[in-house]
Amino acid sequence: MTTTELRSADPNNTDNLVGCFKASDQMNHFPSHYRPSLRSHFEHGQWWIQDTPSGASWSVNDAEENGEDYYDFELVSDGDEDCFQDDGDDYEAAVEDPDDPFTG
Repeated sequence: MTTTELRSADPNNTDNLVGCFKASDQMNHFPSHYRPSLRSHFEHGQWWIQDTPSGASWSVNDAEENGEDYYDFELVSDGDEDCFQDDGDDYEAAVEDPDDPFTG
């Protein structure tokens, strides 16, 4: 994705950005037991990645190193760390409930 594409609200960018984020070291923000529910959205002229349950969010920036283009994800909000507690519940199933208007 070029800088111009990164600055456009093209919905085709969504899966690409979330996939790149999942492959980045930013996933270390989450404890190993936590299953984030990530989405990307375009707001204020740029793309954002957000974990919907906790509210943690990253701005998406384009970067270049040694002639290679890549995405840089800057943590903007840590989110609610209470969401990261391991209480033994099957958190992932609750997040993916298709009948829940906020997560489904």
